[in-house]
This record gives sequence, C-alpha cells and structure tokens, in this order.
Amino acid sequence: TKKTLLEYIVMKIEKKDPKLLDIKAGLPLLAEAAKVRLEAISTELKSLSHGLSSIESTVSSSNTESQHGDHWEKLAPFLKEASEKVAALAEKKREADSAFNELCIYLGENPTVS
Repeated sequence: TKKTLLEYIVMKIEKKDPKLLDIKAGLPLLAEAAKVRLEAISTELKSLSHGLSSIESTVSSSNTESQHGDHWEKLAPFLKEASEKVAALAEKKREADSAFNELCIYLGENPTVS
C-alpha cells in the first residue's frame, strides 16, 4: 500500500522511539502558555522595571533629604537581586520574541501581525 510521507515518518518514529508520539504528555504547560500574550509579558516587564527605578529614586532622595541614610544600605541587596531577575526575564522575553519571529517566518507568516 502507498503511504504518505507523514505516515512513513510516524511509522519510523513508532519503531525507534514511540515516546516522541506522545506530544501531549511532553508539553503539559502548552495550553496555559498559549493563553499568555507576548505583549502582556512586555507590559509586565516594563512595569517591573519602572517599579524598581521608582524604588531606587525614592530611596536615593530619602537618603539625601533626611538623616536616615541607611535606607539604601538596607534595600541595596534587594534592588540588586530584583534588577538581576528582571534583566534575566527580559533576556528570556527577547529569546521568546526571536523564536516566535523565526517560527512565523518558517511557516510563511508575518511575525508583526498577530
């Protein structure tokens, strides 16, 4: 009997590694991830960055305007860690954007139209 290319590939995968055909089990978070829009992540990242900048400005002005100069010393470790985490999230967002654009182009779609 004749087989399509897809049927042939599935047959070969079934023989060599049938676990690959259970895509649903391998991607349990896909349904939840599909609900999240990249624009929403961008908005959240901007909000986090703005919030950190606001905290830094407030603490810095508080230190210069008052006698309580220890605010910065107490918050500096938090701000450093939070800034690093936000930067890491921003990098992952850039990677997700790049992967999305590459996939759109691969599939012949325009990545700028959602």
